[in-house]
Amino acid sequence: MSVAVDESSTQDALLAKLLGETARCEWRDLERFFAQGKVLCVSDAHDLVVVGAAIANDDADTITPMIDAGELTAPSNELARQWHADNQLLWTLVIAPYVLVQETRAD
Repeated sequence: MSVAVDESSTQDALLAKLLGETARCEWRDLERFFAQGKVLCVSDAHDLVVVGAAIANDDADTITPMIDAGELTAPSNELARQWHADNQLLWTLVIAPYVLVQETRAD
């Protein structure tokens, strides 16, 4: 007997799991990952958790256009220096081997 898997509920479960794994971190706590080339910046035009799920699912159809548009990039050395000077607070999500970061919005 096979069990049908509802892709929608599986995706919802992944999104809920990833949402619970987000955290706000100061840049200085993330610099070692930057030095290892493991930090990716997510444009604020995108939901950090949705991007994380796309990476976790190896969804090239979603990720490739973001990379091509410069909406998913490694932070530049200049940006890293600025974040260091400001001790920038960032939303983070680990999708091994990457740490996804997104600038927090002032509410």
